[in-house]
Amino acid sequence: MHLQSCLTRWFLAFTFCMCFAGATHALDWRRVGAKTADGTSLYLDVDSLRKQPDGVYTVSILFDQATVQQAPNGAQYLSEARTVRIDCKGERLADQSIVKFAGHALKGTVVQRMERSANEANAAMEVATGQSSGQALVWAVCEFAVRGRPAGQ
Repeated sequence: MHLQSCLTRWFLAFTFCMCFAGATHALDWRRVGAKTADGTSLYLDVDSLRKQPDGVYTVSILFDQATVQQAPNGAQYLSEARTVRIDCKGERLADQSIVKFAGHALKGTVVQRMERSANEANAAMEVATGQSSGQALVWAVCEFAVRGRPAGQ
């Protein structure tokens, strides 16, 4: 029974990783703003932008770190995929899910995951502060929501 449980977990983890690994090539990632002071690049998948029934937008983003970071569980990572909920009217945002990867551009082993419901994420929303990557993301998403998908680059 233990072997079957381990194989099932391995298969689910492998399937999840393969979905994300393929997604990095199939999605339309666009850089948001310049690199941060620590060299982190922020990318937005413009094809993932969706308006939810509660009026907020969800979008997939990629943080690609310049240097190795340490997750709360102690694991080291270089990139993370996030599903972010954004309230354009209030210029607020919150993570709904975060998946941290050992390598750049969502490659390598998944080292940590966090998921919460839409209601939990909405309750955790915070105002995006000026000159932050959060503010740049809010502005980019809300601009796309009004003007539509940008032309290819």
